[in-house]
Amino acid sequence: MSNTSLNANGSSPFSPFQDPSESVFETETKIDFFSYFFITFELLKFLLCVNCFASDIYLIVIISKFKKLRTRLNNLFLIYAICNLLYLTLANVIMIIVEVSSHLHDVNHYCVISNLDHLMFTLSFYTLTFMAIDWYVLNYHPDIYTKYPRTFKYGIGVAFVVLAIPKWIATSCMCYEDRFKLYALRLYLEDISFAFGGIVLITISILKRIRTPVSDTHKTEYAFSIPKIIFLLSLPVFIMRLISLCLEGYYPLLKYLYLLEYITECLFLTQTIALLYLLGKRNKYFKMAYLKCCKKNVQEYGDDDLDSGSINETGENHVTYDNNSQLIRF
Repeated sequence: MSNTSLNANGSSPFSPFQDPSESVFETETKIDFFSYFFITFELLKFLLCVNCFASDIYLIVIISKFKKLRTRLNNLFLIYAICNLLYLTLANVIMIIVEVSSHLHDVNHYCVISNLDHLMFTLSFYTLTFMAIDWYVLNYHPDIYTKYPRTFKYGIGVAFVVLAIPKWIATSCMCYEDRFKLYALRLYLEDISFAFGGIVLITISILKRIRTPVSDTHKTEYAFSIPKIIFLLSLPVFIMRLISLCLEGYYPLLKYLYLLEYITECLFLTQTIALLYLLGKRNKYFKMAYLKCCKKNVQEYGDDDLDSGSINETGENHVTYDNNSQLIRF
């Protein structure tokens, strides 16, 4: 969320607050207030980005390091963390390499490269959507899961990638056309992808109230609740971006939307922190991994060994609720 819709045309971030009808004193007073607001929230966003980056790295490392965390469900969290990490860093790293190696400063080329961030952003939400679908079908329709194992192991994930790539191609081609139309198209496509995931989660929420699960889902429901929470944390920023785009140029509301958009972006950047917190609360082995990596103390968990594992563990998920662990086969 590095670019806001309110200064997409490259204008000053304070231009929405410079009303020609106001006196110079009133304008300077407002700009002074908003300059403090801008600096404060830019600093907060930077700190949250650093925290988000560190959280993604931590999640990737512990899932890769400890065998008992290498389960099917945790691998989906791993994919999500990788996509989120690439969303934060990929385009900037590639652009630095390109500029250093070829001294390229073409804004159109930068636009194409920056679209990689948006591709990773879309894939991260598709991963959460796939996680919810996978959990629901496994626990409520295991016969379908057994009948079409390749579809759930590869097919749905590949389908989401196929859906995301055309969006990246379309927006990359628009980089050489009208820049505002590009920004609008990219926002609409991202909102459509987000809305699709939200509709899937709402549908599953309704269906799980109607149907009875085949197995006990209480201990694995975090595979569905975590995507819901992350979608809820992301919902305000999507709403604000869409409203800001529709009201572009409407001064009376523009300045307030600008403030709200910064607040919602900060809320959006807390999603990885929330993910780690929920995993630590709902999964015994994530908490053990934290204690082993950061506290060097896992004595309270007895003989459990994070480094032990077997070939059969690939299709299983170890979870806990209220400190009682149970093995559930995925």
